Amino acid sequence: MIGQTVLSVLLIIAGARLFISQIISIAEQLHANATVLALVIAPVATELPETLNSVLWVRQGKDTLALGT
Repeated sequence: MIGQTVLSVLLIIAGARLFISQIISIAEQLHANATVLALVIAPVATELPETLNSVLWVRQGKDTLALGT
């Protein structure tokens, strides 16, 4: 159990570092500020899966799940 927790934390850290390096790379290619780009992309990246779930649940007739009640 502790091994899983340690592995999970390490994977989260690795994912965050990858995300940051990609944001910096994209910002350099677009000649944009990396901080501004991160502030735009991060909320979209975190909310997109939830939005997709809501759309799928509504299409399946599971409205209560889509509304979070």
